[in-house]
Formats: sequence, C-alpha cells, structure tokens
Amino acid sequence: MKILHVLSSDSGGAGIAAINLHKALLRQNIDSKVLCLTKDGSKNEAEVYQFRKKYPSITRRLLNKVGIYKLNSHKNDYLYQKAKGEFDALSFPDTDFDITEDELFKHADIINLHWVGNFIDFSTFFDKNDKATIWTMHDKNPFLGCFHLLLDMKRENNMKDINANLQKYKRQKINIAKHLTFVSPSVSLQKFIEGENISKNIKVRQIFNSIDMSVFKILDSTFAKRYFGVSETKKIVLSIAYRVEIHHKGFDLLLEAMKFVKNKDVEYVFISDNSFEIDKGLSVKYIKPTYDSRLLALIYAVADIFVISSREENLPNVMLECMACGKPVLSFPVGGMSDVIISGENGILSSQLSSLSLAESLNDFLDNKYNFEPQKIRQFAVTNFSPEGQAEKYIQLYKECITSIIHKIC
Repeated sequence: MKILHVLSSDSGGAGIAAINLHKALLRQNIDSKVLCLTKDGSKNEAEVYQFRKKYPSITRRLLNKVGIYKLNSHKNDYLYQKAKGEFDALSFPDTDFDITEDELFKHADIINLHWVGNFIDFSTFFDKNDKATIWTMHDKNPFLGCFHLLLDMKRENNMKDINANLQKYKRQKINIAKHLTFVSPSVSLQKFIEGENISKNIKVRQIFNSIDMSVFKILDSTFAKRYFGVSETKKIVLSIAYRVEIHHKGFDLLLEAMKFVKNKDVEYVFISDNSFEIDKGLSVKYIKPTYDSRLLALIYAVADIFVISSREENLPNVMLECMACGKPVLSFPVGGMSDVIISGENGILSSQLSSLSLAESLNDFLDNKYNFEPQKIRQFAVTNFSPEGQAEKYIQLYKECITSIIHKIC
C-alpha cells in the first residue's frame, strides 16, 4: 500500500500536521511519501519531495506575451489583484501543475491531499485521477471558491461574484471524483462538510491530527521561566502574537480583553518578533518564535494558561502541543477548540466570542476558580492526539478505500 501525501508547503500549521501524519505512517512501516510545491520545513525528513515544475513551451510563452494564451498563474494573479486585502489567504483551483504526470503520483495506490491551495489543478486532477483519494481538510477552502475562511468570504466584497463562480466550478469537479473521502481533523469542520451539497458517493470521516508526544511533554516550569527571564511569582498568560493583523486570529480581542482583567498579579508573555502598544501598567514579556519543536515545548512550560483568541480555526497544532505539555488552553467556542476543550478539565471555553467574555474567563482563572492538573491534561492529549492512534485510523481508512475500489471493479 503506497501513500502519496500532496501539499502546497511542508511548513505552516497544515504542512506540519501533514508531515506529522507522514512520519507516523513511516513508523508503522507504511510506504508513505510526500509531494509538495514548496519544501521549506522538512529538509531532513525522509521521503519528502519537491514537485518538479514543468515550464510551458516557447510557443505557449510567446502566445502568452501577445495575449493569445494565458498561463493559469497569470490569470490567477489578475484575479488576486481584484481583492482588497481583507483576507488571510486566496487560492485558485486552476493551476499550471498537473500532478497526475508526476512519477510519485503514478506509483501511488492512494492520494492523500492536504492543504493544496494554488498547487493541484482541479481540471486535470479530477478529470484524470481514478485512484482512491483522501482529502484531509485543514480549512474550508475546497468549498469556498478562492477563500479559505468563512469570515474572509463574508468580508471581501470585491471577490463576491468571482468566488461564487469558483465555488460552483469546484463543486462540479469534486462531485465527479470517483473515489473520494474527506477527512476532517475536527468535529465542527466535519459537520460543515456534511452540510455541503456533495455527491452521496463522497464519504466524510473525522480523525484528529497528531503531535510528537516525545517532544511535547511536561517540562520543568521553574527552569523554563528562568531560561526565558519570565516572572516566577506572577501567573503567566502565554499566547502567540505573529500575523496579528490577520482578522480571524483575533489578537485585537485579546489586547482589548487585557484592559478588563482585574487581577494585576499576572504577566503576559507573547511569542512574537515584535512588541506592541500595550497599557504601561501591564507586565509584558516577548519571546522570539522558533521552528525548533523542543525549544517551543520549553516556551510552553512557562505558561500557567495558553490563550487562543481566534475568531475562526480548524484544529490548531498549538492547542494540541500545549495540552501535551500539560497546559490548559483558553479559547472562544469556535472550530476545533469547541470540540476539544472541556472547561475546568483541560482548559476554558469563553461563553461568547467577545473581548469581554475573554476577560471574564481570564479573571476566573486568575482568581483561582479552576484547579487544573497537568498530568490529566497531558493524558487527554495522549489519548486523543498520539501519532500511533492517528496512523492506525488512517491505515484502516486506506484499507477500506482500496477494498471499496476492488469491490466496484469486481
């Protein structure tokens, strides 16, 4: 059984999640390979390959220059320029990359798509592919035209008509898929997929992402605080603060909530390259972001609670990593957070998506309303997000897909 994972990039949240699955399958002696458009974050990982781009012929390039023929990349650039910038990401279903011609694709039994924005060409892929296909969704893009988030689709009015046409086009292509199963890492995204108008032949499953439990584990908090120069006497509220301008990340809600926190015996620690204009009466510390997972686990160790203030998310890796490190997570009741967080046991779900509700939850935590047990939080993560558990579920799904194809042929 040969598995090919296809992804736009091996970095970022979706890329890391895909590589984690790939490594988990390799440890189970599954023939797993990765094909990505850009290869940045997995230079030392086995069986990860960068897609070899085939450039258009001289004739096609000349036709393109005089406007008779346009590359899909140029068409997409033209569409991109119509947007105002009120979005996290845009991607388009027609590209210049036909992955069905790649040797890795030809030798695979199962194709496992991940975040494939601006990589797979819907036209060639769905018209030519007859292999069993799993699509692990890391956001809602397969059903949102060019957008990846519902919030962005609602906020970006300039792309309304273009997006509606792309939605229709993508839906048509997806519905002609011969052997397609969507996998959602969260229950909330699974429900979203099931609510879409897709063919009855397309299946939907829910399987959590995984993280490396040998790296993300409970570490010495005192050592971590001294290493990073964080207060050893105040309660530490930790959060990630890069890409703060992105609306759906909700950093503005956290900054606003901090104004309404009554307990001043707290230090806010932000994983960020930049500092921010914050009330001078607040104790704030900045730690530079890192791609080193072991150092990141040590950063998590300084926290008494980790805050995710996103307005829209799927299943952020950071939540799984924090829980594996025994840290409670505070979040709004959105996306995968509402599936995973059990208030009082492994974190806190604010009652509403607002800065005041977030401040109320922070006040409750700082006033010792909750008594979290790190070992129990970690055990929850081990039970639900272990690589072994994820690999086992995917292997079973792969086998079911192959069996289903055999039965259809027979």
